[in-house]
Amino acid sequence: MDYDEVAWTATQFSKMKRRQMRSLRSMGQARAETMSAGSCVVRLLMKTLGIPELVSSTHGLREGTLSLFLHDHRWFTAKSFEPSTIDRQLSSTGRAWRTAWERHVSELFSANVISEYEYSLLLEALRIVKNAPQSANLKTRFHELMGVDSPLSHVDQLKIAISVIFATSGSLANVLVEEFSPPLRRKDKEAIRRLSAAYRLLELLEMMRALLSVTGSAGSEKGRPVKMVISVGGIFAEELLARAISTVRDEFKMDMDYSVIKENRLPPMELQR
Repeated sequence: MDYDEVAWTATQFSKMKRRQMRSLRSMGQARAETMSAGSCVVRLLMKTLGIPELVSSTHGLREGTLSLFLHDHRWFTAKSFEPSTIDRQLSSTGRAWRTAWERHVSELFSANVISEYEYSLLLEALRIVKNAPQSANLKTRFHELMGVDSPLSHVDQLKIAISVIFATSGSLANVLVEEFSPPLRRKDKEAIRRLSAAYRLLELLEMMRALLSVTGSAGSEKGRPVKMVISVGGIFAEELLARAISTVRDEFKMDMDYSVIKENRLPPMELQR
């Protein structure tokens, strides 16, 4: 509805008696009490903020929740109702696909390897890295990572930027933590080490065009490790992968096993032609 349609509707509601509004099949008894005032609020907001049109849904909260659940049930089952998670789901709802990076991060999250907060940061990390120049000088690269426009807070973007640097140079990352303290706090150093370990593993999986499947759950019964099955379709950097998983195991303080399956995958159909 554009502004004129909203204004016209609000005017019509203001002229109607309550019994007339109750008689409208699409209105309902309860909404008839507040619809006139509510429509005026919407009209005034649109006028004051200069909003040209309004998109409303014919469905309600339950339908929206069901839609999000069907899109990716794991965040729902894990009771992950943080605004950042819901925003991410809403922004990607309707897509029939997810990137490999998103699938890998989701696998780690579904197994409770990473927290929901780490999940959100790692999803944004790849976009920040891809939008920043790949400078050889790590100090310059850090400032370029911080210069990427991101919806994250300054502190969260600091954590990602230092985590990416940490994957290459732990000594420089430690210097940066001290340089930006505050706003970084002492406990943020551990968070950065965890993010860096997860980022390095995800980066390797991306490089190897690997598929990741995680079974088990961190924090479950003792003696039952989290198991990763990695299907590799590209370069297999065995030593780097072993080191990356070992770092994740140490930083996240969990029992973790992994196995690698080598596959010969055909390129997409459009590349075969």
